[in-house]
Amino acid sequence: MGTTIVSCLVAGDKAYVARGGRGFEIYSVLDPHRPSLLGSLIFAGRAAWTEVRGNLAYILVYGVGLVIADVEDPTRPSIVSTYQIDFMPNRYSKTRGALDGNFVYLPGLAGNRYVFFIIDITDPTRPSLASAYSPPGGLRDATRVTVENGLGAITTHSEISVTDFSSPTNPRQLAWIVLGGGLTTNSGVDAVLRGGYLYATINGTSLPPSEQHVSVFDLSTPTSPNLVHQTGPVAGRTGLCVDSDTLYAMRADGLVESYDISNPAQ
Repeated sequence: MGTTIVSCLVAGDKAYVARGGRGFEIYSVLDPHRPSLLGSLIFAGRAAWTEVRGNLAYILVYGVGLVIADVEDPTRPSIVSTYQIDFMPNRYSKTRGALDGNFVYLPGLAGNRYVFFIIDITDPTRPSLASAYSPPGGLRDATRVTVENGLGAITTHSEISVTDFSSPTNPRQLAWIVLGGGLTTNSGVDAVLRGGYLYATINGTSLPPSEQHVSVFDLSTPTSPNLVHQTGPVAGRTGLCVDSDTLYAMRADGLVESYDISNPAQ
């Protein structure tokens, strides 16, 4: 495909790709060895994240905001609506939003505050702001969020804020998790929620490889996250994703690790 893929989602026989300045692209992956381009959208900014539900794609575009697109005909995707938000500078390649229920969660700026915009998409033709949430302590470089059934995790350099989003107009921080000794520079955390468990990894040039694990936390009591498992240390894990009972960890050297998470505590 060439150029950097910032965010990718595979659903059925199609892949939906946010490709920075190349915009949003849809590929057929009927033959996974030879994906073929079906359709695309070009924006005034850079596409940083995407999620798809039904016939609608939700795309975070730096310089534009949230773009909702109709992808029923993958050869002719069309924009349904947009919602303008401001962004953190130079963070587009590290950004992850979340789609949960009738809300999209996106990192951005409100004045000089780093916040997460919670956008109501009940009517996708008229998205509206539910709230702009700034966690206690600020989380200045928080650019990623994962949400499942109203429970979320916001990540920064080395910390995770476990957050109750069950009332999107009034989110509440439930707990802090600190990884890697609380580093504040040259590191980053990615995390994903699935089935009541939080999978998190940290990487950074100032962090010894011996501390770069994939950590698994049981959030059955979200105010008291319980570390139940850690993988062996490997330097340079840059991101995580889950498909069914498999966790994938992307690495800076181009390799991908896979883990069976049918029993997350083992």
